[in-house]
Amino acid sequence: MKCPDTYAALRRLLRARPAGDVDTILRRLRVVHHWSLSLDNRQKMIGLIDLLLERLVRVCVRQATHAEQTATATASGDGVAAGSGGAAGVAAELDLLATILFELTQELPEAAARAVRRRARPFWREWTRRRRAPAAAAACRPLSWPPRRRRRRSLRLTSSCC
Repeated sequence: MKCPDTYAALRRLLRARPAGDVDTILRRLRVVHHWSLSLDNRQKMIGLIDLLLERLVRVCVRQATHAEQTATATASGDGVAAGSGGAAGVAAELDLLATILFELTQELPEAAARAVRRRARPFWREWTRRRRAPAAAAACRPLSWPPRRRRRRSLRLTSSCC
């Protein structure tokens, strides 16, 4: 089994498969291309971590967009909310991706940390851009994340003996 090197290849590999088969495929990829078997496999596993993170982000964005569209259609009276069958499938896929990513993170912690930072950086930049926008600051109180630390005023103890 060839390790996918692009998101399109991963998508083709996992397309239209039940969750049990996806779990088996991802676990076999980990075993066949384990980083300790070959020097090239380490790069393949680092690439797989990145691809699985991309898959995780895309599934979350797709689900959030679908939920937003469903809520808008329901609120406007244009449509009926979709059943929870799709949500259960998404939850199962997210659970599976999180489990596999956790296992890969245990094997290659530095590479996984770099991949997560690389994936999180655009979200962080967008969040800070929105936070600093003048319209957002005027409309509501700005968010304070990460929480600001308050300085404690030191109590000066005065003594008559010194």
